[in-house]
Amino acid sequence: GDDVSVWVRDAVVHVSLADLQKIVWEIVDNAIKFSREGTPIQITGWQEDAQYILSVQDYGRGMSDEHLGKIGAYQQFDRKFYEQQGTGLGLTIARGLIEIHDGALVIESEPEQFTKVEIRLRMADEPG
Repeated sequence: GDDVSVWVRDAVVHVSLADLQKIVWEIVDNAIKFSREGTPIQITGWQEDAQYILSVQDYGRGMSDEHLGKIGAYQQFDRKFYEQQGTGLGLTIARGLIEIHDGALVIESEPEQFTKVEIRLRMADEPG
C-alpha cells in the first residue's frame, strides 16, 4: 500500500523467474510482517559492476547481532513477545536460492530501528 515505495532499474540477472519471484516474495513478506503500519518499506534495485543489488529496507522491529547470527530454518525470535505467523523459513529459503545462483544475501539491522536486506545477484551475460 502507501507504506511501500519501489524504485528499481530493469536488469537481466542469472536467476530463473520462479526463483527470483520466490526470493523477492520472502524478503518483502518479512519486511511487511515485521514493520509497524505507517512506517515505510523501501525497495530499490540497481546495477553495480557485474551485480544487480536489490535492497529491501524497513523501519520495524529490527534484529540484534545475536539474532542475525542465528538466522536459520524454523528460527523465530522473541516469540513470547510478538505474535508471528509462518514457519521462520523465509530468509533461509531466500538465502538458499540466492546462493544456488552464486549470489549473496547481506543483512544489516538495528533493534527497534531498521532492517536492510540486500540481495546481490550476478548479471546475466548479454547476448552478443
